[in-house]
Amino acid sequence: MKRILMILTAALFSYTSYSQVVMGRDITTTSKKYTAFLATKGYRPYETVSGVKKFKVKFAGFNNVREEVHYDTSNDSITQVKFVFEKRTQSELEDAYFTLLKQYKQKYPKGENGDMKWEGVDMYMWHYNQSKGSKRSIYLSIDNIKHEMQVQYFSNYEEKENKKIEISSDI
Repeated sequence: MKRILMILTAALFSYTSYSQVVMGRDITTTSKKYTAFLATKGYRPYETVSGVKKFKVKFAGFNNVREEVHYDTSNDSITQVKFVFEKRTQSELEDAYFTLLKQYKQKYPKGENGDMKWEGVDMYMWHYNQSKGSKRSIYLSIDNIKHEMQVQYFSNYEEKENKKIEISSDI
């Protein structure tokens, strides 16, 4: 019975993995709707700049993680949701990276490693594309130079090159 339940759960995950769900919400939406969703969880943006809203959130059990919601300013569609683990020791970042990596590898077994190492730089990277040619993807990376780790979820939204740009008032 346990085995059947595990198989059904795995099938459900593989079926639902084609939508890009972050914190329980599909990111194929607008930044206003996603911000309203985060507000129901008690999060408010602490900074908003053209095309990016920043929050401090709890993500995957880790506190004080910066969440950035990137969106197209012409139509408010989300292009990317990024979680940045900053102001942590290298050891804390590596612990967080390998903890999340185990979870992502279990949920998305077709993900690929892209680790890079050269003098003074260790960059661990893992990414998952749902299908060849799809823009929808997840990137998990840690950089010992910046002392931060990022988890990036990309939506399938295609930005237009000739989109209307919001001009800052202080230019």
